[in-house]
Amino acid sequence: METLQPHFAEFCDIKSYSSFENKLLRMSEMIFRFFVNGLRSDLILIDVFSTWNFYFAYIIAILCIVFKKQYILVLRGGNLPARFRNSKKMVHRIFNDAKHIIAPSHYLQAFFEKEGYTIHYIPNIIDLEAYDFKIRNPVAPAILNIRGFGKIYNPQMTVRSINELKEDFPSVKLSLLGSDYADGTLTETEDLINEL
Repeated sequence: METLQPHFAEFCDIKSYSSFENKLLRMSEMIFRFFVNGLRSDLILIDVFSTWNFYFAYIIAILCIVFKKQYILVLRGGNLPARFRNSKKMVHRIFNDAKHIIAPSHYLQAFFEKEGYTIHYIPNIIDLEAYDFKIRNPVAPAILNIRGFGKIYNPQMTVRSINELKEDFPSVKLSLLGSDYADGTLTETEDLINEL
């Protein structure tokens, strides 16, 4: 949203919420802003994540339904298929009333289309002008992965990808940074690194 908001501002009035880290404060602000600004809005965009923040999206979508406000869901959580399996009624409730559902990945699009939803694929955008091009010779990629060590983030896939890149770029370096979800993934990742 930080990237999209300036682009939307070129042709419409847009407001976004919330920047609070505390979940209770964040939810409180989102509900407050729904009543202050949302009721006067023509359209509400709701980012849908797969973990705790899913409930934020659910509550705002329900408010949109109750107050007959059109909303668009933007699927952000890579683990939304698991959320769907665990919370089918909740997901159906907010998906069925959405004006549109947008997915930034073909993975999420394919999963939810199999479940019968119409999903519009719109990839995340990157403002390339914000990054200077630098010719690197020789090429020596250094990659930082900040997704965390939980099964839902599949850090072993990143390690295997780097192993494939080593064939073309022997000096490739990978740094993995993130929380240990205590599900055994950190140990499995370390074992894979040692194996490869």
